[in-house]
Amino acid sequence: MIRLATQDGKSRALFEGRSAVQFTEPDLLVFAREGVLYGQHIDWRAGRVRGGPFAISDSVRYFYSTGTAAFATSAGGTLVFQPGGDVNRPFWFDREGKNLGAAAPSGDYLDLALSRDGRTLLFSRTWPGIGTYDIWSFDLARGVESRLTSNRGSEFSPLWMPGGRTIVHTAQTEGLPQIFLRDLESGSEKLLRPSDGFQIPSGTTPDGKTLIYVERTERSGFTPRRMRLDDDSPSVPLLPAGIHTESVRLSPDGRTLALITDESGAPEAYVMPFPGPGARVRVSNDGAAGMRWSSDGRELFYLAPRTGLMAVAVTTTPMLTVGRPARIVPPEIAGRWRGYEVASDGRRFLAIVPEVNANLLPLSVIVNWPAASPGK
Repeated sequence: MIRLATQDGKSRALFEGRSAVQFTEPDLLVFAREGVLYGQHIDWRAGRVRGGPFAISDSVRYFYSTGTAAFATSAGGTLVFQPGGDVNRPFWFDREGKNLGAAAPSGDYLDLALSRDGRTLLFSRTWPGIGTYDIWSFDLARGVESRLTSNRGSEFSPLWMPGGRTIVHTAQTEGLPQIFLRDLESGSEKLLRPSDGFQIPSGTTPDGKTLIYVERTERSGFTPRRMRLDDDSPSVPLLPAGIHTESVRLSPDGRTLALITDESGAPEAYVMPFPGPGARVRVSNDGAAGMRWSSDGRELFYLAPRTGLMAVAVTTTPMLTVGRPARIVPPEIAGRWRGYEVASDGRRFLAIVPEVNANLLPLSVIVNWPAASPGK
């Protein structure tokens, strides 16, 4: 709701809206709705709108969840706005970084999750107009996609559960984003463990009874935790207090946890026995992000800022050992990936590649637009 506040501390509703608002002389408010940029005349003395809203541009970058809209006005009648958002696309790559072709249509993708058999892709992609994310399922063989969520808030970070009949994902309904369990056949879903933190799922044990996730609260950064899904026992932190990470990955056999922390002064990858006990073993030596396991758990992949996509051999028996990192995809290719997944054969990678960076495009400018606005 867009409201008008007075100097005595009172306010009154003007019109429905979920957007940043700016004022332009003599009596105009500018705001966004459903990705359209609008103007609205105001009768300041009466404290109410005059006439209805009118469209200024049919496209402006907008994010419904926060009401953020990419525009600015001046008292002199100049309006500047960003007319569109980013565009990217999932492409297949081999272990040398050769582009093997697109896997899905262009859009604005946030993340990917391949099914165990490699036939189905889950992804989060923006809803045009309002900018929030929905989760989709994509049949890679037939090229057919199905929308799984359609709330006005964002749903993202899908994660396959064992068996492939259910997924967990983060959803923002009311308040902070929380983790939900969703049945793919019925479409029903339930909130797993309500909390006062921002939750993102990271992995699950092979039996599906334990979920690994990260949570951020007002008191701390993202910290990894585990929760039992077969009872109501409290979740348990996986690292000592004060060590934070947004990136956690459980190996396919459920025996090794890979994570990135900055305890050394820079983000680096580590592995440790799960559920423990055991010490953390450092994997990377030149920075790390975006870890993924091969389907057999014998390789751990991560992105190094200066050296590209790295592969490391990992063994868990008779003890946890880590090999020497080796570069497989150069930084000029892997450095552009927004996110990626590893195919079941371990020979291919599905990566989100930018096609249009909206922040690098020219802004749109309208000069003296109030003079031509309806109602003048």
